[in-house]
Amino acid sequence: MELLSKEESWNLFLDTVGHDVLINNPNLKAIVEEVVKECARLPLAIITIAGSFKNIIDVSEWRNALEELRTSIKGPNNVATEVFKRLQFSYKRLKDEKLQHCLLYCALYPEDYEIDRDELIEHLIDEGVIERMKSRQAEFDKGHTMLNKLENACLLEGGSRDSEYFVKMHDLIRDMALQIAGPKFMVELEDFQDEEKWGKDLVKVSLMRNYMSEFPYISPRCPKLSTLLLNGNYFNGSILDSFFVHLHGLNVLDLSYTCITSLPSSTSDLENLTTLRLMDCHSLTHVPSLAKLTALRKLDISRSSIKEIPHGLEMLVNLRYLGLDARDLEKMPLGILPKLTQLQLEEIIGGVSDDEVEEEAEEIEETGMGSNVIFPKLRKLSLLDLPELKTICSSSNVIVSDSPLQLIYIFRCPKLKRLPLSLRLANGQPSSPPSSLRIDIKKEVWELLEWDNHDTKNVLEPHCWFINDQA
Repeated sequence: MELLSKEESWNLFLDTVGHDVLINNPNLKAIVEEVVKECARLPLAIITIAGSFKNIIDVSEWRNALEELRTSIKGPNNVATEVFKRLQFSYKRLKDEKLQHCLLYCALYPEDYEIDRDELIEHLIDEGVIERMKSRQAEFDKGHTMLNKLENACLLEGGSRDSEYFVKMHDLIRDMALQIAGPKFMVELEDFQDEEKWGKDLVKVSLMRNYMSEFPYISPRCPKLSTLLLNGNYFNGSILDSFFVHLHGLNVLDLSYTCITSLPSSTSDLENLTTLRLMDCHSLTHVPSLAKLTALRKLDISRSSIKEIPHGLEMLVNLRYLGLDARDLEKMPLGILPKLTQLQLEEIIGGVSDDEVEEEAEEIEETGMGSNVIFPKLRKLSLLDLPELKTICSSSNVIVSDSPLQLIYIFRCPKLKRLPLSLRLANGQPSSPPSSLRIDIKKEVWELLEWDNHDTKNVLEPHCWFINDQA
């Protein structure tokens, strides 16, 4: 690694930490010089250490941080260890366990990978790094705040491409994170294929986007394994049933963007699973029983080729997200939707018979839920490519004005006659819906909708975003 001159080191440090640090307190200069000296003219060390000193004004804090830096880099040195110790100092200076977990999680992505911010935040929510909050917006605000702090500390790099924002991890920072994680993380392909490398302390395995063609013929015993990220591999065919037999502690399983044709029956016994991601598994035709997976909060089988709803779906009483964008899906058994009362996001996509969606609506009413609020926590409802659909609930009292609903997305449902939406009346007039509510729908479909109270339409129309068939 090329070293900087003393002057270059000084300038880089001040450019990163902010030149006003000396303007506001000239007495700091001697301490800042000592900090820069401890950075050993290593560019990345200068940037990350300067990042960790941002927003420190008090002289005592600077002296204390300098002493912590000196303590952390004691011992035998070569270029590699010098860099690592200084980067690790910046990691420890975060002094926030959630931020540290967030940084370590980023190391599970491939080297030099541009990590989509929204996807990363979704995963951090699934992992419990970001705790469940009162709204999805609050959770995402928390996630963006955490990522901004890591960028500000120069431990992540920010960027954008085609209006999509991402974060990126420097190779050396990723190496540092993986060293800190040690035997708890596995990210190397050769380790994945060797059963002996699956140690008892393993917590997270990530081989995403390795383009492996075959699933390994192993049966690992890892009682602490909580996360298995295998998305973006080929995996032609099926997975050995023995693979998941001893992985009962698994919380997050991601097999998205693979060519698997079925899940092994042993996944039915993963009772601690909270997240199962199977998006874009275009060859997937069979998912075994989910009846025992009552801890599941997220199930996404979007854009798969399943023809039947997985057995036991109605048992997933803690499910918050359900993605059913499966265009080959032929049947929606009655009685499922009313039982999923914790749903916050739901997608029903073309493939399911329109009649069966309507029969499910009748089932909701027959069970006594038609006059009450169902899905009281629903935040998003998508109805896509259902050309004969007229309603999903024969009663309008499904979602009311004080719900957390944020988005209704209606696309290619030309015969839709009723939305499952009503507003509470105040002095005979509909009350205002949530300010965050957005309804994406074609203008022609909106005009044909029927309402119990015509004023409801007028109150809701300002929340409409009228779309076309190319949307």
